[in-house]
Amino acid sequence: MNRAWPEAQTIVGQKLSQEALRRIAELHVDWRRQRREGRRCMLQRCDLSALDLSLLNLENAILVECDLSHATLRGVNLKGADLRGSRFDESDLSAAQLARADLRGARFEDADLSRVAAEGADLSGTYVTLSPDTLPGAFRGAWIKDADFSEARMPGVDFSGAQIANAAFRHADMRRACFDCADIANAAFVGAKMSGARFVGSTMDAVSLQALDPLTVEITPARPISSSELQARIRAHGEWVDSLGRRGVRLDLSNCDLRNSDFSGANLSAAIFHGALLANVKCRDARLLYTDLSGANLGGAKLSRSDLRGADFTGSFQRNLSLDATRVGPMPYVAGIATKGLRGIA
Repeated sequence: MNRAWPEAQTIVGQKLSQEALRRIAELHVDWRRQRREGRRCMLQRCDLSALDLSLLNLENAILVECDLSHATLRGVNLKGADLRGSRFDESDLSAAQLARADLRGARFEDADLSRVAAEGADLSGTYVTLSPDTLPGAFRGAWIKDADFSEARMPGVDFSGAQIANAAFRHADMRRACFDCADIANAAFVGAKMSGARFVGSTMDAVSLQALDPLTVEITPARPISSSELQARIRAHGEWVDSLGRRGVRLDLSNCDLRNSDFSGANLSAAIFHGALLANVKCRDARLLYTDLSGANLGGAKLSRSDLRGADFTGSFQRNLSLDATRVGPMPYVAGIATKGLRGIA
């Protein structure tokens, strides 16, 4: 007499150990091979943060609303997996296989997606249990190099502040996608649906630009600024600060391309860098009290020993941001104003 195989049960709300994950992956492989002892990987709202999933075969697995932040997923096979609402913030997904995966509502902020294969992946809508204000998918500040998102469904997805190089988006649906403050080189948008996409404050090479229709896409590139102009404006700002606004001019470098600039030792208190490209800047021993850095791309910036009290980092991109020995918190002698938006600071 044939006995019925036991049904796999969804594991809900558990924090998994590395050993538990290994066993779940083994049973999932057996399930794919149609072995009697196999069990499909079915996880919901589980904590897999900081675990190592490298090279695991989790094709067609279910990991819904799971926390995979700070995890290592190098070369993991998640083809056709259900990853709705899961978080991969600051994770290493290099060479991960995500083809045809359901990524609706998934978040990959500051993640490494180099060499990812995500052809036909679905990020087409916000996952139903998330806030209606959440974007369909978020790659804010992500590293996307040599990746393939061809034919993916990505309308409204947020790529702001991302570093994108040699990536393919051929025939993808990227209507209303946001690339604000992104650094884009040699991206292939051939055949992609791009109407309503935004490229405000971004940098883009000619290869990436050639497939975009300026009549349907908002392209406002980051404004370059010469070294001599920058130094003159910093001096004028210093005079404005020292005179309490009676002389000089307040520094406003919103949406400017300031990559690799050196602000070390400068007094930039109350300056405005909203939406600026500040990747890899040197800003050690600087005064940044009440400075507006909201929406800026600060990837790899060096702010060691700087005074950041009262500075606004809301919505900024902070991958590999160096903050050794910085001062944060309330503004001196000013009630109600404190550092905000800086990762790790309440």
